[in-house]
Amino acid sequence: MYKRQGPIPPKVETETTYTIVWTLSNTSNPVSKAVAKATLPSWMRFVGNISPASADMSYNASTREVVWNIGNVPKSTGLGANPKEVAFKVALSPSLSQLGSNPVIINDVVLTGHDDFANVDLRVSKASLSTRLSGDPAFPPNGDRVVE
Repeated sequence: MYKRQGPIPPKVETETTYTIVWTLSNTSNPVSKAVAKATLPSWMRFVGNISPASADMSYNASTREVVWNIGNVPKSTGLGANPKEVAFKVALSPSLSQLGSNPVIINDVVLTGHDDFANVDLRVSKASLSTRLSGDPAFPPNGDRVVE
């Protein structure tokens, strides 16, 4: 899930920020050592504004990697209420070479951890996000394509 602030569709050399929200629930066994990682494409800028501020999240500018050290995720986390959640902002200022495209704003997210009951390591991937805000019912047609 993500929210945006700035022009829709994105405009060449005009900044649009996106608030990315990672939400984690767990329907089965207790998980330990949970970590979520993703990288930002070269055209994206990590703004920060991490919420909650107490979240163990970091950004490495050299590798462009966003890392959320989640830790323990008890069984039934997020069922009904109280999922583990973190939000952060990234910014896009599209270049002229991106005209007509719908740029990726964050690459695939990979969650790793350890299932403490089954005693196995876990790895789950979530697809990358682009400027196409398909989860927003008010999103206009072609609102994802960079314009001049």
